[in-house]
Amino acid sequence: MVENLVNCFLLLLVLLVSVLNGLPTRPELTVRDSAVSYNQSFECVTASECYPPDVTDTSLILCVQGVCLCYPCFQFDSGTGKCSVSQCFTYEPATDECVDNRKSQREAFLFSFFLSSLGVANFYIGEIILGIIQLSITLCFICVCCSCCCYMCCLVCSEDSCTCCFNEDSFLPVCTLVSFVSIGFSLLLTIACWWIVDLIVFILNERNAGDGCTLRNNL
Repeated sequence: MVENLVNCFLLLLVLLVSVLNGLPTRPELTVRDSAVSYNQSFECVTASECYPPDVTDTSLILCVQGVCLCYPCFQFDSGTGKCSVSQCFTYEPATDECVDNRKSQREAFLFSFFLSSLGVANFYIGEIILGIIQLSITLCFICVCCSCCCYMCCLVCSEDSCTCCFNEDSFLPVCTLVSFVSIGFSLLLTIACWWIVDLIVFILNERNAGDGCTLRNNL
């Protein structure tokens, strides 16, 4: 039985790592010092040549040595060699300021630390599917624990054998109880491993939100 539990745990761990590896990678939102290498045919002379269509004047876009430098409110478009508005930020033309719309790394970490088993951290960053999977695993664990407790209440053991109040077989009740305990233990290990992985990932800020944006680094 121990060998089966270990194999089950390893399988769940592999599945968990596969899910995490399938998450989108972090996008580049920083200044590109070698932006011209993406489009050798475009070289700017003034910063205005790097502006997106809806931007007429801003100090957040520069032209340095013929290369468009796009600060975090904007992102570099490798197709045009110019800057484009980033979905992770909102540009305010009236104040020439950038509003950061990204989710907070600190809040995601706290949600993960205290409410990871309910999938709250994943729901917060917009990873709805992962949040539902986490919540489902926790609900299954609770159901198994309740079933195990109810079954133990019905289990009557003597010196020689154990019987169930609704089953006369002395062997089947014990096997059923062992199955409940094994499933519950496997689910508990899955919850614990997921909790640890989430904490590490959020501390290192290696997760993207559901919209593809990185988390705001404020931990």
